[in-house]
Amino acid sequence: MKRIFTRYFKVSLLHYLLNPYLWFWAIFFMSFWAAMGAFVFSRETPPAYVQYHFAAIFGQLLILCIGSIAISIVQSIYYASFSIRFVTKFSRLNSGRFYVEHSLSTILALIVFSLILWMLQLSFYFIKFREIYLPKKPLGTILALVLSACFMYVFSVFITYLTICSRKGMMRSFASYIPLMLSFVAYAGFWIDFQKLCPFLPFYLISAITYYFYMDQKPYTGDIINNLIFQSHHGYVNKEGILEPSLAIISMIAWIIILSILSIFLIKKARGISIEELQL
Repeated sequence: MKRIFTRYFKVSLLHYLLNPYLWFWAIFFMSFWAAMGAFVFSRETPPAYVQYHFAAIFGQLLILCIGSIAISIVQSIYYASFSIRFVTKFSRLNSGRFYVEHSLSTILALIVFSLILWMLQLSFYFIKFREIYLPKKPLGTILALVLSACFMYVFSVFITYLTICSRKGMMRSFASYIPLMLSFVAYAGFWIDFQKLCPFLPFYLISAITYYFYMDQKPYTGDIINNLIFQSHHGYVNKEGILEPSLAIISMIAWIIILSILSIFLIKKARGISIEELQL
């Protein structure tokens, strides 16, 4: 029986799942902040609003988790972009199949790491509050994870080939950290209200969409801490700080499509660039 995937799919998936550096930065380091969220940052949070706090923290840690993994994504694509020319010529792995298998294995790895982080956060909050805070919309939460993984993948591909086409090989190390650095935009949402800028901030949209499906409540445009305080004191949400979920989801999908188109264009443009040019 003909296999659906080549051996490369397994190799690529294991490249992420067995990478000790990814486990440290994406899981162990983020689990430290998940524990801080449960035991430190949740102090003085009313019991009725602990789940809101959980969802807000998870939304932020999710983007930082996959942002950490994106460092490896950029670097692996960078080196594979040259060797794959020969592999696709002399094996069953043609160029189209390579990108399909690489994208699927990467997205699957991102989802696996995200679920592990989620279970660790559940454990910390259970130890602290003796409650298990499950999502109100499980299927929607899975959709949020998939959108997050897809966006981070296409953004990483875009950054990689933008670096290749610029012929600035020395910029590769800096470029690999761009996804993680921009991920802190979501963390800034705890204090900054982005207002009408939200649709143009995909890294914040990831946390907002996750919060929406987890709590079945419209997310905030930012300033999460003060908005949660307002909600706990008044018993209702501040309507001026609400982000429409449909707008957030449509904007997220648009970002994925736009970056995919740009990536395809850059990939075609990069075919004539040799690795020697980038090492100059």
